[in-house]
Amino acid sequence: MNQFDYFKKRSKKYDLINQKKFWYFSDEILWYYLEKYISDIYLKKNEIILLDAGCGTGKWSKLISEKYPRIKIYAIDINEYMLSKAKEVNNDNIEYLNGDILKLPFIDHFFDIVISIHALPFTNDIMKGIDELVRVGKNEGFIGFTLFNAYDAISLNNLTDNVNKNNEIILLNKGYIIDKPLQYFTFSSDFEKFSQKKNYYIKDMFSYPSSCTNGVREKITSKNHSISDILAVEENYQTIFTNEIDIINKYKPKDRGMYIFCVLGK
Repeated sequence: MNQFDYFKKRSKKYDLINQKKFWYFSDEILWYYLEKYISDIYLKKNEIILLDAGCGTGKWSKLISEKYPRIKIYAIDINEYMLSKAKEVNNDNIEYLNGDILKLPFIDHFFDIVISIHALPFTNDIMKGIDELVRVGKNEGFIGFTLFNAYDAISLNNLTDNVNKNNEIILLNKGYIIDKPLQYFTFSSDFEKFSQKKNYYIKDMFSYPSSCTNGVREKITSKNHSISDILAVEENYQTIFTNEIDIINKYKPKDRGMYIFCVLGK
């Protein structure tokens, strides 16, 4: 199944994944750090323009628009079905557009903030996508995006007896995991080399979540315990969340978690 058909099929129920505690937990880690960068600019500027590139069903645009109403948001996605779902909540400060991350329809240095959450790995050229995000971002702002960790994808294929799928990931940074469409994965060292070559300043980078794992692995590694069940206990959730933040702040792990969060800026 290709990317377009995959997201078309899942667009109406896509946000239900957040009802699973692990995915809610994962996004809360990301928001903890992403919001710090957003709030820093929000306190400094009165007029702020933000791009949500590959906005999907608009989860992040809606969250930002409600918490930071002064921000004008352009939410763009190539999949009209995902956009249609996003438009069900039509906040005044969000403008939805159909378009491609690899060919963004904006002039250079237009946005104070550029974000792209879980979208670049579904393009066929992640580095070109990053170039486009940088092109439309202002020098004094920041660009924040997530990549899919190649080490994690290889580990997951090993655990699910899909070892033969790993050659492409190792050699070509692309491949398949479980029932997902073709995805492009990144080794953190490759991104660092790319950024150095382009003279992009990496303001922040870490992989997450590093201290617990998703539902696919829990089915393989444990018959009696579910990480979602464990996280459903509030005391456990707060302890694990605090531990995760402490690990990131102290060690900045790059290869442990499912995702790599990257921030480019001055």
